[in-house]
Amino acid sequence: MTKGTANHPLSSFYVRMGFLFILLILIGFVPTVFEKYSTDFEFSSALIVHSVCWTLWYILFVIQAGFIGSKNYVMHKKIGILSLLLVGLMAISMLLVIPESYARGVPDFIPFTAHHFIMLPILDATLMPLFFFMAYLTRKQADVHKHFMLMTCIVLLDPAVGRIGNLLDFPPLGLLLHFGLLALVCLYDRRQDEKIHWVTKLGISALVLRYAVFFILGPTQFWADLMGSLFSA
Repeated sequence: MTKGTANHPLSSFYVRMGFLFILLILIGFVPTVFEKYSTDFEFSSALIVHSVCWTLWYILFVIQAGFIGSKNYVMHKKIGILSLLLVGLMAISMLLVIPESYARGVPDFIPFTAHHFIMLPILDATLMPLFFFMAYLTRKQADVHKHFMLMTCIVLLDPAVGRIGNLLDFPPLGLLLHFGLLALVCLYDRRQDEKIHWVTKLGISALVLRYAVFFILGPTQFWADLMGSLFSA
């Protein structure tokens, strides 16, 4: 690799990860969206807003990483204001979409009940703003900030990787892809600093806890009763 290529904005690890995120989104969602359009599935306004903001988030991540790669810090700061708007819209839309999702139930190919499955977006709606808030607080600590933004993206990617597993009739693939993305970050950290960054370790711990809560608390009657009291008419 030539020096010019190495310094190209698109050679950044974060840009490449952003493109990988978008590729996974396309693989996971394009088939299911076309399938829903061919049926009588109704896309609510909240779901449309959430889907658009969610997709724009990953596009913005690539753009922002590109600005950093080209050392265009002024544009990075200006465009960064949009991330605050997107996070706000995603948070609000998730509060509206989660009850809709619970009311629809789950497709036959998903091996979980509605009250169990709904825990995933609830956990994501909890972790995403936490990681983004930490990214915002550490925006003057470049390496820490970038890692927190990366963790925010990975946490939010569950709907895409989960659908890929379902499309291939191997649901555990979603979990494997989720942790596989974290493994790529670990390899990058080791190559850069010969150790795994503490934010990466935090992200791994959060994802392990997320799945542990899902598989341990999710199937319980306590959780079923709680979801029933929250969402049932």
